[in-house]
Amino acid sequence: MLRRGSITTAAALVLFAAVLTPWSAPAGRADRGAFCAKRLTMLFWPSGNKDLAELGEPAQPFAHLDLYRTFAATYTPENFLGWAAATKTPASTPSPYVAPNCVAYATARTATIEAPVTVKRAARLLCSLPRSVLIEITNIGTYRYRLRLFMSPSTLVAAATVGKAHSTLTYADNRCRRLASPS
Repeated sequence: MLRRGSITTAAALVLFAAVLTPWSAPAGRADRGAFCAKRLTMLFWPSGNKDLAELGEPAQPFAHLDLYRTFAATYTPENFLGWAAATKTPASTPSPYVAPNCVAYATARTATIEAPVTVKRAARLLCSLPRSVLIEITNIGTYRYRLRLFMSPSTLVAAATVGKAHSTLTYADNRCRRLASPS
């Protein structure tokens, strides 16, 4: 037999759990993010990049940010996690794009980056994380996007704005190592 106080307590616990899980995925997607990436490479190109065929990166003369799983020496489709480009892209390579198992749902409006460093020039970042990253891309204007890479619901690994002008990338210096951009 349930007492009235037990029902009230149970209801409060369910509500409390719902509030504390902004990570909640749509039904059937409980494992999302589990296989996204604990190690990733970010290629930040605020002015575009020349042809880097030896790395699997074609010429793209517009601002963009590419995300790849692992610390690969080449950037292959099977390691591709997502990107955002500051231009119209063909249907074969839609922008923005996030791999389905990497999509962040119901993220916090405010989130922090530990030991933040901001760059405005081309950069390659190698990030190593204690748990798999989740990615959110928001359209904030015509061919202008905000990308946020979450390590937890309120902790970011990186945040970027990619647009035709004023692209920036801020990352957690204690989680990511900056290298020269590929050339």
